[in-house]
Amino acid sequence: MARINEQVLQTLAVQATQSATYKYRRRKGHDIIPYSVTTSTGSATFTGTFKLEVSTPGSGVWIDVPNGSFTAESSGTFVPGGNCDLRWNCTAYTTGSQVVRIG
Repeated sequence: MARINEQVLQTLAVQATQSATYKYRRRKGHDIIPYSVTTSTGSATFTGTFKLEVSTPGSGVWIDVPNGSFTAESSGTFVPGGNCDLRWNCTAYTTGSQVVRIG
């Protein structure tokens, strides 16, 4: 089980699998959560779709983060509005293995 505000770093290589959950809980100040999806081999392309998803803690209802669907290496930041859980979801997969990170 993931601990509060602990980075998730995981390799995904199978369709319909999710990464471990990043459990964001508000701290003092304004938090910005970095995320990335890269190939494990270092090439800039892979065949698959990875979506960053967010949920209200304990709800079990996941929604796609706006602009959070990727078919190539990418990174960015997510600004949470309050306590939330984040995960990567592999929604399509053909080849390769991708390293996903949150936090």
